[in-house]
Formats: sequence, structure tokens, C-alpha cells
Amino acid sequence: MADMVKWFEREKGVVAILDATNSTKARRRWVKQRCDAQNIETLYVESKCDDEAIVMGNILEVKTTSPDYQGQDPEAAAQDFRNRIRNYEKVYETIDEDEKDLTYVKMIDVGKQVIINQIKDYLQSRVVYYLMNLHIRPRSIWLSRVGATSKPSFPLPTNHLPSTANPNTTSLAKSAATPTSHPAANSTPKPSPNSSPTALAMTANS
Repeated sequence: MADMVKWFEREKGVVAILDATNSTKARRRWVKQRCDAQNIETLYVESKCDDEAIVMGNILEVKTTSPDYQGQDPEAAAQDFRNRIRNYEKVYETIDEDEKDLTYVKMIDVGKQVIINQIKDYLQSRVVYYLMNLHIRPRSIWLSRVGATSKPSFPLPTNHLPSTANPNTTSLAKSAATPTSHPAANSTPKPSPNSSPTALAMTANS
């Protein structure tokens, strides 16, 4: 927290991520009070996942390759990390109506449901848009280039066709890639001149 505040003051930062569990309401309230004292807007991002298949898949793909488990059996490492999650679950307090004054994004089961609350400005809305367009699982993307049929039902000016297009054919391409997001989501948010810096406080139960 202290390093983040110094970065805002000395480096004139715009957005910082406070990566911590922030697993209790008391902890989140403390973060907000510290940020408010420095005129820093706070946006909480909660990721809550109850789908065991997604949780274990993420652990096997990401966590078991971390330095904490270097040289260990992947299955044993995955089970150890799952036990660590269960310990967090014992004390975890999800964001709910008791914290309706907070600005937050709550993502459930990797985006199957997204709840937003008290989003107040352009920068926060861009962060929400970016988060909603993240995908951690492979999925199919269909790309279709549609040209004119041999007997169109309406006149089609020739200058509307690309020079390499065959007007009597349609091509269909399929790809499976991850991660994916809308191109606009990758642009850097441009804060308004009068906006306050924003701290993203991470909280997770997955």
C-alpha cells in the first residue's frame, strides 16, 4: 500500500493494481480509507468461482508452473494449492449489500455473470469493459467474409467489393485461440484531465 501511494505521488501514476486477497470486509474498508485520504479512487475487482472444473483447470495450467512448485509433481502441487484455497474460504467474505457504497466489479464463474456497482467515470468504465472481454479458456471464433450472390436481390455497386473478392463465393474460417478480447479493449484508457488516480484492489475466492 505504501509503495503504491508513493508511486502515485512521485511518478504521477494513473492506475495501480493492489494485488492482494483483501478477503474480509474490514480489510477492504481499510484499503478504501487509506486511498480516500490520498484522494485515490478505489475500484474493487472480485473474482468468485464455484465451478470446481474451472478452478482445477486453472490450477493445473497456471499455478503448478509457478516458482513455489518448481520440481514438484503437478498433481501434488495442484492438490496443495487447492488446500490453500480452502483455507482462504474459511475466512473469505464476499462483497455484498453491506458494501454497496464501494465501487466494484464482481465476476462470477469466469464471466458467466458480471455485477458492477457505483461505476462513476470514464476510466472506471474502461476498466470494466476490459475485464468483461478477457477470456481464460479456449473458444471458437468464426470469421466470415460475405460477398455478393450470383443473383443478388438488390443492385450492389462494384466499388463496394474488395479488389480480391470473388463475388460468387463466401469463405468461412475457424480458429481456436486464447486469450482473446475485443480490439478496443486493448487500448490504453485515457483519463479526463480532472480525474483522480485509480487503485484496483483485487479480491478473489477461486
